[in-house]
Amino acid sequence: MEVFLQTIFSYPVSIFSVLFILVLIYWLICALGFIDLGSSDPGLEADVSGPDIDVSGPDADADFDLDAETGAPEAGAGILSGILLKFGLYGIPLTIILSLVVITGWFLSSLAAQFWLLRMEPGIVRYGAGTAVFLLSLVAASWLTGRLISPIRNFLDRRKEDTSSRSLCGRSATVRSGSVGLSGGQVECTKDGYTYMLQVQAAPGDVALKKGDTVYILDYHPSGNVYTVVSEARFKGL
Repeated sequence: MEVFLQTIFSYPVSIFSVLFILVLIYWLICALGFIDLGSSDPGLEADVSGPDIDVSGPDADADFDLDAETGAPEAGAGILSGILLKFGLYGIPLTIILSLVVITGWFLSSLAAQFWLLRMEPGIVRYGAGTAVFLLSLVAASWLTGRLISPIRNFLDRRKEDTSSRSLCGRSATVRSGSVGLSGGQVECTKDGYTYMLQVQAAPGDVALKKGDTVYILDYHPSGNVYTVVSEARFKGL
């Protein structure tokens, strides 16, 4: 116990120890319900979109890309944003990212202090080595955290993409290709002032759909990036 206390209160581990305590206090307050975690989830809301969907705005000549937002910080937002992007520290709430960086940095610096720094004689050399350990631990912790949250970020991106694409289901659309059958076709769907050109296929048993016909979107299939549509008459009869 004495060795443990000596380690966590030695330089530079003490810096991470203080941050670690603040992190624990924060999550304790969250657990007690005094802080709404939902308010600290930047970048988890996605606009209506789907993969490979052409979208054009009412006042724009060019297509507008509405790929689901991943929450990545813009490169021009500053040095901090660039660093976060470089290490892959985006896509999930910043409080979680910072907590993981602090915990990982505390662990790495503690190992370095216990097996190296505390065996050095106190003085300027040990202080300089401690500063180097702090910087290296911070960089290593940021890199490791980026690798840890990468699968989580990818999962959230896929979930947002699928959810946002399914939000078009139930809406009417107009056939723009020569026809729409089981083999496929294209329709145009409008939502919130934006026009979506969608790859679709007719529902089994539906009649051949011709250009200009009104159809309704039934379902979205992420594996093939295609929507299932039915004729207006059949949809109203469901």
